Amino acid sequence: MLMENANALYTMCKAEVDSYDEKTLDWVHQVENGKLASQRSKIATAFREERLKRREAKDTMLMYEKIQRFYSDQINSGTMKRIKTLLSQQKQTEAYIKDEHKTYKSRRKLSDPD
Repeated sequence: MLMENANALYTMCKAEVDSYDEKTLDWVHQVENGKLASQRSKIATAFREERLKRREAKDTMLMYEKIQRFYSDQINSGTMKRIKTLLSQQKQTEAYIKDEHKTYKSRRKLSDPD
């Protein structure tokens, strides 16, 4: 379900962004301590690539943030349960409609016309 997937994706991407944010200071110190320009250039390139990955994770996190907040809010838990029940009932109805082997079962006995 979209809500559950959004919650999982948001949580995963948030952890990834936080991890990248923790590494930022390490990158800055590596650039600061790089003796040669070529060392600093390689470090800066690697840092840039990591920042691009962070941006991708952050964009995904932002895309699902509102859905995740709605899903996680206790006020909406009743609504979410009703939506899940509705979806389950809808799937059952669709499966019944698509069933080619369904038969009609008479509710009462009809007399044979003579």
